Amino acid sequence: MRVLRDFLLILLGLTLGFVLGDGVHTYLDYLQRPMLYQLQSAPWYVSIIFTGLIGLALVVLELLALRAIRKRNRRKEEERKAKEEQALAEQAQQNVAQMVQDVQGEWNHPTDDTQEKE
Repeated sequence: MRVLRDFLLILLGLTLGFVLGDGVHTYLDYLQRPMLYQLQSAPWYVSIIFTGLIGLALVVLELLALRAIRKRNRRKEEERKAKEEQALAEQAQQNVAQMVQDVQGEWNHPTDDTQEKE
């Protein structure tokens, strides 16, 4: 999942870079050749808006995919921690049971010192 997350982060950066780069390029081109853009029926900034909307849609999809991956990783981490805690609890129960058996065994079989006094 880490490879997929890294790929999505790179794709997110590329998308943002493309949208910003295209917008800057179009603006600078408009400053250099305003007459070329006057021939078009739409204003010069329409292509920036169109590219920006497509870029926004892609960014939203990429962020949703990253969020889904993050949720999945968190869920797996919580499951792993729960298993570890359960294993530790079982180990503690076994240790306590063993200690109880040891203590009961000492009570049932007195040591040599107590037998000599009787």
